Amino acid sequence: MKYAVLGAALVAAVGVGQAEAATFNFESAGPSVQQIVTSDFTISYAIDGIFNFAGGAITQNADGLGIAGNPDTDPSSIDGFPIASSETLIVTFNGSYFLESFRLGNLNAPICGFLGCAGGDDYALSIDGGTAQQLDITDGNPFMVNQTVSSFSITALGEFNADDFWIGNDSFTLAEFTASPTAVPLPAAGWLLLAGLGGLGLVKRRKA
Repeated sequence: MKYAVLGAALVAAVGVGQAEAATFNFESAGPSVQQIVTSDFTISYAIDGIFNFAGGAITQNADGLGIAGNPDTDPSSIDGFPIASSETLIVTFNGSYFLESFRLGNLNAPICGFLGCAGGDDYALSIDGGTAQQLDITDGNPFMVNQTVSSFSITALGEFNADDFWIGNDSFTLAEFTASPTAVPLPAAGWLLLAGLGGLGLVKRRKA
C-alpha cells in the first residue's frame, strides 16, 4: 500500500496533465505592432475588403486589442470599416490549449424600444480555422468556449446587415482570454526518476 501511495503521488507531481488556467489581459496602452508573440501564443490580424490597403497593425489601449486598417476611422478597435470590409484578430497557440473564455471590450449594446431592438455589436468566432459562428453581445461577455483549440479568431460583422439598420456599426476590442495548455511536458528529471523506480522494482522482483 505504501508503494501504491508513493507511485500515485509521484505521477501527480511529474506526470502529464492540464496546467492551471491563466488569464491574458490586454487592457493597457501599448505600441502598434504587426504581431504579438509570447511563449504561449501569437496574435496576428487579417483585413478583408476591396477598399483596404497594406499598412495595417495591431493596436493596444485601455480597452484591449484592436486593428488599425488602411484606411480606418477607428484604429483602436476591431471593426468593419470601410464599407464591405472586415477586420479579424487571430490568436494562435503554441500547441494544444483549453480555451475557457474570452472577453470583448468597448462593446455597444442594442438599442431596444417597443418596436424591438436594433444595433449592437456582433461578431464571428472561428475555432481552428473552421466555419465561423455568428455571435453578439447577448450571447455572453465573457463568452464561454470551454473547448480544446489550437487557434481562434474574432471577426467584426455588421455591414449592410438588415438587423443593424446602419453600416459598419460593429466595433470592439479583445480585452482578455483565459486558457491553459492541455498537457504539461514531463521534465527530464521526472522521466529519469520514473525509470529509476522501474529499475528498482525490476531488481526487487529478480531477488524475490
